[in-house]
Amino acid sequence: MMNKHNISIFDRDLRRDGSGRDLISLIVEISNMLPVYASGAIIYTLFLELRKVNKYYKIWVRLKFDRDNRHSVIIDAKEIDLDQWVNSAWQDERELREVYNEFIKAINNENNK
Repeated sequence: MMNKHNISIFDRDLRRDGSGRDLISLIVEISNMLPVYASGAIIYTLFLELRKVNKYYKIWVRLKFDRDNRHSVIIDAKEIDLDQWVNSAWQDERELREVYNEFIKAINNENNK
């Protein structure tokens, strides 16, 4: 379920920061990483720094996808402190690559059934 209260606060800060276009570009780029033949839904997390308003956010995005359509919706947003944001920035990228590769294998296995 969407947390409309948190999302409206995030939306207000995003508008004040002026980086909404960058966020939209990032979400589109993530959805384009999936193979064209894939279908399903995932929820992923982004950690954002809104520099002009000096705030940090953790947002959850639900991406539904199939052969013809990609649809992303922000389902929750939580303001975090600088320490949480820095810790997220230092996570090992190897883990992300492993999860992505497992996801692609699962999609391929599902399509081969």
